[in-house]
Amino acid sequence: MSDFRPMTKITGKQIKDKSITYNKLGDDVLELFSGIGETANVTGILLPYSHVAGGYAGNIHFQIEADDSPDFASAVSVDSEDSQTDWKIFTGYVWDDFPSVGMLSTFKSACYLGTDLDGKTYYRWRAYYYDEDNGVYVYGDWFPGVGKVAISGRGEASVRIYDCKSVLFKSPSANDEFCLELPFDCEITAIKVYCSGGTSVTVKVQNESNEICTDGVTATAGSWGEQSDDLENTTYIKDNTLKVYISAVSGTVSSCSVILDYYRYI
Repeated sequence: MSDFRPMTKITGKQIKDKSITYNKLGDDVLELFSGIGETANVTGILLPYSHVAGGYAGNIHFQIEADDSPDFASAVSVDSEDSQTDWKIFTGYVWDDFPSVGMLSTFKSACYLGTDLDGKTYYRWRAYYYDEDNGVYVYGDWFPGVGKVAISGRGEASVRIYDCKSVLFKSPSANDEFCLELPFDCEITAIKVYCSGGTSVTVKVQNESNEICTDGVTATAGSWGEQSDDLENTTYIKDNTLKVYISAVSGTVSSCSVILDYYRYI
């Protein structure tokens, strides 16, 4: 869609560059990277779109024009409906891939990371959607834009997420084990163990057969044991094998809970 469709004007109440509060953080703890100074190595054309309460609620796309002339007479353009490559959306707390059906109008912003528009002097952008009832595309006002700005100060990673995985052993015995694979890279930060019944239990964790905590983590009955210092081999690579296993048991332990804390970038 290189040529723009006949314009049907969106009223000022439908799409405006005004902020509203939307989306709250989930249970994960998010650490945002602002991307400033020399550390900012991911750049993009930022589209600071915000939905207005009571306006159009649905999927929208974006067009960006760039030109060396202020009247955009010979502008080059990109359109998120044509291709979603190099487009990202900001959902309110994380950058994510741009959906082929368009961005939900309640999301915060979008950006374009491609190089098609690099080196131009003037930029502008607008949002639009398809009105299925009337069979027309409805366009918002053009907003002034700028060239690429810092989107992230950490390569392709813009958000650090802290999360955990847990394992429960019932009536554990020495050498009981549980293996798992994770579909992402991450850094393991702590091993936590809870002992229910008996006297104590000791748990060890291996990352691709390499011990993360050589001595293991021991918990006594009715309490937690935790180790977050002096861990080794904590860098986990996607689809590697993590093995959680019982190293020692004292008394009749009814159950043992194990939590692996980690963080990852998205």
